[in-house]
Amino acid sequence: MKKWIYSFNKNIDDVKNPAVLLGNKGIGLNLMTGLGLPVPQGFTILTSLNHYFQKNKSFPIEFENELAENILKLEEISNCKFGSTTNPLLLSVRSGSQKSMPGMLDTILNIGFNKKVLKFYEKQDKSLFAWDTWRRFLHMFSHVVYKIEHFYFDEILDSYLLGAGLQFEKDLEVNDIEEICNQYLILIEERIGRPFPEDVDEQLVLSIKAVMESWFNERAIDYRRINEIPDDFGTAVNIQRMVFGNLDDESATGVVFSRNPQDGKKRLKGEYIIRSQGEDIVSGFKTPWVISNVDKSE
Repeated sequence: MKKWIYSFNKNIDDVKNPAVLLGNKGIGLNLMTGLGLPVPQGFTILTSLNHYFQKNKSFPIEFENELAENILKLEEISNCKFGSTTNPLLLSVRSGSQKSMPGMLDTILNIGFNKKVLKFYEKQDKSLFAWDTWRRFLHMFSHVVYKIEHFYFDEILDSYLLGAGLQFEKDLEVNDIEEICNQYLILIEERIGRPFPEDVDEQLVLSIKAVMESWFNERAIDYRRINEIPDDFGTAVNIQRMVFGNLDDESATGVVFSRNPQDGKKRLKGEYIIRSQGEDIVSGFKTPWVISNVDKSE
């Protein structure tokens, strides 16, 4: 039977040309898991499914069954449950081609979040985290899946900040974010003609399809043409348990290199933002802190 998914902990030594099937990101996650590093659990959907989807505009039944099996395994490893309102498992969906295309393909974070999960975190005394994550998810999911431009979400946020006399997102309190989310939901329903999907299985399938479709977005096509990357490579998709850099003031998101990417010197180089998620640092819209004291003086 044809396989569409490889878990991060699966041995890939016997796989011919693993980068072709798993993409460079998938290989990296697999290797780090094999080394015993603390990689959030997950699995890689192979590029072969991307090729199938582009041809048929649907997924084969056997993939849907394999996806359900791998979600179940992830639940067992994490001791959480996808769709649970008492012990929720939240996921990220990321692309991963055999050739690096930084920032060209789409990512969706916080899949599995809905109003019931929000209420769960509120009961855990994590209201600010809950509403911030819901706001982020509504924006990112709707932009990537439904192609609602960032402008409309930014306009709502900026208008609210101005009206409330606030300067930055970090100044928002729970009641502020709740009002912004309500406006987001109205916007989304107006644009797609239905309420925002709260069924977690629907969220996951729509996210996988959207990330695969991003292989043929305009910026990705232009990037491949400029860098002479073949269109028929396709992208793998990495499904991974969420880690929350926006959980509290002792949490952060960042990027770190074991060597300086500018000159190749062997010294740690990286950046981070307190109480944020990954897209904040890669988008360039927020100013990060540097990790090394050397970089602070440059």
